[in-house]
Amino acid sequence: MSSSKTILVVDDLPMFRDLVALFLARTARVLQASSGGQALAILKDQPVDLLIADLHMPDMSGASLCRQIRRQPGFDSLPILMLLRSNSPEDARIAVHAGANDMLCKPLARGKLIEAVNHFLERGLSTGLPRVDLRTPVQIRNEILHAWGTARNISRGGIAVETDCELELKSEVAVELTLPDTTLRIAPVAEVIWSRDSEDKRTTEMGLRFVSLDSIALRTLDDFISERTRIERGVGVPATL
Repeated sequence: MSSSKTILVVDDLPMFRDLVALFLARTARVLQASSGGQALAILKDQPVDLLIADLHMPDMSGASLCRQIRRQPGFDSLPILMLLRSNSPEDARIAVHAGANDMLCKPLARGKLIEAVNHFLERGLSTGLPRVDLRTPVQIRNEILHAWGTARNISRGGIAVETDCELELKSEVAVELTLPDTTLRIAPVAEVIWSRDSEDKRTTEMGLRFVSLDSIALRTLDDFISERTRIERGVGVPATL
């Protein structure tokens, strides 16, 4: 990775900032901010290629920082990686609606952090998060609907499904599925962000963005995608810290 890339790490805990800087020392130049206000000052002063922010900070939360950044001209393409501490699905919802592009859970695994960072430094926001193809049954539910569909691919941020029901854009549904070749079951809440007829016109394909996913489910999904991606590339699984 080019050393010309710059990452800004925002966290109120100096020890954690230093740890992230150590993990990413060979990946890019790492700047540190102890608060949202300090982060905004740095962003005004110099270009940054990726921002990593803790969701839970005093004075200005990571979500508030994210919203302020998104309101400023020229920062709509800045990738923002939000760090979650809680097992509450509400944390993920807050991060997504604030404008975060990806999420990881504390404590951080070094390998997972580097994978997520490299993805954004290499591609920016030009492509979505790494995803894997699959074909597995999925339940789709809301207050008036209980349907089945087929999951076609999945990422840490969402899932593409094929089903015979139609949902309005921006509507939210509960989805539930078991990840293929495992006993791992996840049940996030997701928002419909795109919809189109399938090739044979008999079913509908939908893109669902996860908006509520607890840290256990997020780690489970992250491990599954990382393992499948490495298998597809023929790469061994590295140790994590």
